[in-house]
Amino acid sequence: MIDFGTWKVAAAREYCERYSQAAPGRAAWLAGEYRATGGAPELVGTSDDLDPLWRWLCERISAEGANAVELKTDLPADDPHLGNRPPWHDPHTQNPYLSDGLMWIVEGMGCYLAELAAHVSPGAEWRVYRAPNRRDFNQNRTMLFDVVGAPVDPSRMVYTAVIGPVIHNDQWDGGALSNLYRYMVDPAWKAE
Repeated sequence: MIDFGTWKVAAAREYCERYSQAAPGRAAWLAGEYRATGGAPELVGTSDDLDPLWRWLCERISAEGANAVELKTDLPADDPHLGNRPPWHDPHTQNPYLSDGLMWIVEGMGCYLAELAAHVSPGAEWRVYRAPNRRDFNQNRTMLFDVVGAPVDPSRMVYTAVIGPVIHNDQWDGGALSNLYRYMVDPAWKAE
């Protein structure tokens, strides 16, 4: 992962602007990738999509292996961060656990989550996280603000939900994506 804390504020703001412009296209791309690989039912742009979308991802990882998932559709041509890996990952370093294709799916799911959360959270917006007077892991990271009162990084949340079972061979939590969404939009919600 990129250490955004080493970036200058101007570079972080430029990244945030480009990222926020690209996020809706990445969410739409994910829906196309889902369709092209037999995902069902059709995504309708509501939280009802999350459990089928998560099952689809778990089934792909189980069938293809986390290091072998390849994209079946092209990434959006107008995306300013196109490359082998999502923009938050070091472009020069291969992830030892997830294929580049799987990391793009994780990124798309994060953007899809953000779109759904923003739809029900008036005022939600992408901004640069700045920790007050201290060094923070999230410093200069582009995060979604005003969804639960605390900034969130949906793609990193999805990445964490994926990498745990991949590394530790844990059982997949069938409601992981829905739980992340609930966490993002309901500050009173606690995972069971």
